[in-house]
Amino acid sequence: MTARILIADADRRLTEIYREHLEGLGLAVRTAADGVVCVHQLREFRPHLLLLGTSLPWGGCDGVLALIHEEPDLRPEFVLILAARSDRSVLYRLAPCHIDDFQFKPLSPLRLEQYIKGLLDARTDLACPGCVRPSPIH
Repeated sequence: MTARILIADADRRLTEIYREHLEGLGLAVRTAADGVVCVHQLREFRPHLLLLGTSLPWGGCDGVLALIHEEPDLRPEFVLILAARSDRSVLYRLAPCHIDDFQFKPLSPLRLEQYIKGLLDARTDLACPGCVRPSPIH
């Protein structure tokens, strides 16, 4: 099964860069530019990984995380928060929410690929066809 990734961020340019890179690796990717579309995609697409920007309008990052908390069947296996370096207070604001990791933007597409590969390495049933995996040492 191919891994499904939802990128929800207000920065459409960065979202598009991430989408193109990840699709080039053979991953199934959808995007959302606001909280309403993000919730719709969570219900319809059922992503394994949610990349969630803190500046997401219309419901925002906080609203999406609150809904995931109220409706656990919407929760992806992994939630990665993407925040601007200037928004360090977000860590305290989101501390009560169940998130798996936090990264500052912009995260390079290669770094994002490595991060996703690390998550998928633990899951043998999910595929990242284009991700470079080291060969085992014999």
